[in-house]
Amino acid sequence: MSKGPNSEIPGNINPSISTIQVNTAALYFTVNTAALSFTINTAALSVTVNTAALSFTVNTAALYFTANTAALYFTVNRAGLSFTANTATLYFTVNKVALYFTVNKVALSFTANTATLYFTVNKVALYFTVNTPTLYFTVNTAALYFTVNTAVLYFTVNTAALYFTANTAVLYFTVNTAALYFTVNTAVLYFTVNTAALYFTANTAALYFTVNTAVLYFTVNTAALYFTVNTAALYFTANTAVLYFTVNTSAISFTVNTAALSFTVNTSALYFTVNKAALYFTANTAVLYFTANTAALSFPVNTAALYFTVNTAALYFTVNTAVLYFTVNTAALYFTVNTAALYFTVNTAVLYFTVNTAALYFTVNTAALYFTANTAVLYFTVNKAALYFTVNTPTLSSQ
Repeated sequence: MSKGPNSEIPGNINPSISTIQVNTAALYFTVNTAALSFTINTAALSVTVNTAALSFTVNTAALYFTANTAALYFTVNRAGLSFTANTATLYFTVNKVALYFTVNKVALSFTANTATLYFTVNKVALYFTVNTPTLYFTVNTAALYFTVNTAVLYFTVNTAALYFTANTAVLYFTVNTAALYFTVNTAVLYFTVNTAALYFTANTAALYFTVNTAVLYFTVNTAALYFTVNTAALYFTANTAVLYFTVNTSAISFTVNTAALSFTVNTSALYFTVNKAALYFTANTAVLYFTANTAALSFPVNTAALYFTVNTAALYFTVNTAVLYFTVNTAALYFTVNTAALYFTVNTAVLYFTVNTAALYFTVNTAALYFTANTAVLYFTVNKAALYFTVNTPTLSSQ
């Protein structure tokens, strides 16, 4: 009679809206919503995502990465850093073994092979590429597409919809603010948020749960507790070591207390509380507010403003969709995004990066490179030990 994380979703969940499979033995799961289909297997961190605007695959065993959007196709393989990209106006290939790459545009075709540094600027679209022993990045301001690869950080930014991907030693995440799709995978926390319907998934050592507020479908699986709630008909199932019960009713208030579980439900306000040794959980659907606290995860959510906070040993994360603002702070990465102005900041041990699309201004500072660009006047500066470079398109001067 017991149920587990692979139990079928209750019958009143429409599979065309949300189909979810979870197997926490190796953390394999598949999610299919109206706008999103993805699969994750963290044994080797193989990730596939297909949305209306984006299809990509990541396998961090060798960091093989493929992305295909309406405007961009590229592949990255970090073993030798072989890189290929094809956009509507640009095809190029990079192979870092010999620092060789080729670019072919409508107005530009070139090839370079150098031991230290090669770059090219074309101010018509401000296409810029730099490759050094410690840093590779590309900027195209037509839509502000930006890629950086250093020893500890790979990320891509496209501000047309603010698509952002970062991969460090302790953090991988993706953000797309068109629907606020967000994925984070650290040593202690994986979660996904899509605020179109507030779909949320989190998996820590002690807690797995999923929330979809379209019908308030909720699943929690801890070491001693599995339960599911669907408020369309208030269908509830819980299975612990000493208790299994199911309730389906239009109006009921009940309380269950076992050695391992204290549980209260009152459907007049659809309020319930669960308290276990490893889990404290409160939900109130009047405002779709709930809180979960485990040894590894403290998490409050209030959908009145679609605000939530996650704090783990390695990650502090806050999202407020009223202005689509969130902050991530890990040992290696501090990241802030505010889509009101499309401003974000990344600070790692070797990279400081700021973008503000109100003026399309950004700055990159690493041990080997200082880079500033402002597309209001198409101005940027690069300063390396071997290079000082300035471009201002009204005069197009350089040194």
